[in-house]
Amino acid sequence: MEQDCIKTQTEVMEKFIQELPRLRKIAGVSQTAFGKRLGLSRQSISSVERGEVPLTWLMYVAAVAYFHESNKIEDLEALNLIKEHRGFIAKHMKD
Repeated sequence: MEQDCIKTQTEVMEKFIQELPRLRKIAGVSQTAFGKRLGLSRQSISSVERGEVPLTWLMYVAAVAYFHESNKIEDLEALNLIKEHRGFIAKHMKD
């Protein structure tokens, strides 16, 4: 059961990484500014976006929270994506 949960988390986080550059662009935030909000360097954000460095659970939660709280995203599709990820996080924080 725990292995299934980890696999699901990994899959969801990988999908989020694929959307990260687009979400940043929609929000109008650079890798540098986004990294500062997460306590990371621009190089770290770039490496995550290229798939060279894995996204940790903590980074994932912080990134989703940033986009949710920033109020910079007005694109409905992107907002729905953030809501889906918030729901996923809330579900797994209870487990």
